[in-house]
Amino acid sequence: MATASPSKGSVRTATTPTATSTASVATQSVAKRPNSTTLASRVSSPRLFAWLRRGLVVALVIAGVTGLSAIATSQSNQQQVAATVQHVHDLQDLRADVAQAQSIAMASFVATTPQQVDTQWQGYEQAGEAIAKSMVGAAVNTTDLAQMNQIVTDLTRWQTAVALAHGAGASPTTASATIQTVVDAQASLDSTLSGAIDSVGQTTVTSSALVVALVVAVATACLFLTALVIIARRTHRVINIGVAIGLIAAVAMVAPLAGYLKATTEADHSSTYRGQLSAIDVNVWSGRSMGALRILDPSRSADTVTAMTSDVVTAVGQTGMSGQVEAALQAFVAHQNQAATDSTPDLVLDATTWQDLSDQINSEISSVTTWAAAGVVPSLTPSILIVVGGLIGIGGTLAGVHARTKEYG
Repeated sequence: MATASPSKGSVRTATTPTATSTASVATQSVAKRPNSTTLASRVSSPRLFAWLRRGLVVALVIAGVTGLSAIATSQSNQQQVAATVQHVHDLQDLRADVAQAQSIAMASFVATTPQQVDTQWQGYEQAGEAIAKSMVGAAVNTTDLAQMNQIVTDLTRWQTAVALAHGAGASPTTASATIQTVVDAQASLDSTLSGAIDSVGQTTVTSSALVVALVVAVATACLFLTALVIIARRTHRVINIGVAIGLIAAVAMVAPLAGYLKATTEADHSSTYRGQLSAIDVNVWSGRSMGALRILDPSRSADTVTAMTSDVVTAVGQTGMSGQVEAALQAFVAHQNQAATDSTPDLVLDATTWQDLSDQINSEISSVTTWAAAGVVPSLTPSILIVVGGLIGIGGTLAGVHARTKEYG
């Protein structure tokens, strides 16, 4: 009996279940895979938009409150900081004036003619007037009144010792006595100066609050950017104007905080730099004093003079001013080295070498940005920017998200 061969139609019918079965298996396989979609895609649009609206508004409020608090705390200390920094500067100037006056007194001790002595002594008296002015400025701040009284006492002892040495005729003993008294006075100045600098550090720790507020503001801006992306994907629209306004507001909060922190940091660095320059100026004039003492007493070791010279060169290099004061620094080193080995009084009678280097250092000091020049002064502008930006951001966010919620509600 002949068997009928399958027709083309029957073959087609035979293969169809196989294809269907394969598709079914594939569908089941896909259904069994872990759901790789994000949480946002599994939440209904109205609920997602409600979460975003609340989260963005709360973030803006937190950023605004944190920023306002940081700026208010910082600004409440600014007047105290500015006064303390000025006190530091006055003490630095006083210390340098004393060092210069001592060098002039030492030069008068090695003078060999009455005319030279008179010339140097007139210079010393003029330096004394500068000291008196610096004392007036330094005494304005009464937070360290006891220390300032000690400085006055030590400076009086030093001036008395200088006057006695001048009246009795210079000798290694009387000159050494003035050196010792000026060292005591400088020690009192350094101690008071150190306390004032610590006070500045304690009153500027509020910059950490600015850093925290800045981090919060940046995080808020990132949150708004993320929300823009989520809403764009959900609604298939490029941008939500309201949330974009909120993003701009968050960025606007960052600007005043960053600017205020930058000004505070620059002022701190400037104050430190000024202190380094002032210390160099003190060592320049102290180098002249030690050179004069070496000339007055040739039996003394030259190590002190050499060490003072090395300290100045090293300190200048650390400030990065080497190229700027190269010629004056080289002349200073040459004179100091000669004073360490030679006993000729003329080496220290002419102060041109030390004065040139000191003038260049003080020119740099005068160019250093002060706290006021850096913009670290009480101002309502940062607070106003934060408040206005926050309100605009909240309004824009509510309006923008609400519009999308109505579309999908």
